[in-house]
Amino acid sequence: MVEQYHLDMSSATVRNELAELTDMGYLRQPHPSAGRVPTEDGYRLFVGNLVQHTEIPDTLRRTISHQFYQMRQDVEQWTRLAASVLAFQSRAASLVTAPHFDQAHFKHLELISSRGRQVLLVLVTVGGEILQRFVTLAEPMTQEMLSASAARLTRALINKSVIEIQALNIDLEPLDQEFLAVVVDEMKQADSLVSGEIMVDGLTNVLAEPEFAGSEDA
Repeated sequence: MVEQYHLDMSSATVRNELAELTDMGYLRQPHPSAGRVPTEDGYRLFVGNLVQHTEIPDTLRRTISHQFYQMRQDVEQWTRLAASVLAFQSRAASLVTAPHFDQAHFKHLELISSRGRQVLLVLVTVGGEILQRFVTLAEPMTQEMLSASAARLTRALINKSVIEIQALNIDLEPLDQEFLAVVVDEMKQADSLVSGEIMVDGLTNVLAEPEFAGSEDA
């Protein structure tokens, strides 16, 4: 390494530096006979030192804020917009994931009459996730009955996790119990997700770079 990169230090100094970086958690040695490779913290430190932090001009800050203000409060739409804005402003590729909580907490329930015995269940969590499922009932219900059921469940379940909901000891009408089972199942599935949907934008910015501009594969 000293000879290849013409370093102005001895081999012993390089070994000591590598050992110190390993102790600090920035390098690791996969096995005794292998060289050292960066850890995740090492890559973070390297990238962090490459990036120059600059303040966003007030006019641009207001423009971005206005873009988000115009969007409806939907996590998916906000995530798409964040990826688009980040790619446009950085002239690079962007990757954005929606926030995901370790446990989903109930916020609101809507039950919408569809066709015949089908009902669209729309569950909103505290984190802004929107979960939807079609439920087929044993017999048709009016929208008034569905709205009343949704209101009762919302009052009983608001701000509760699926564990807290399952621990509840409350008397529910048969219709409410049927929808409650679906709510619990949807929240369990939400809890099992590692992260939200990943939004990617700005790939054309990468392909426009000199390294790719002349490539036939691009």
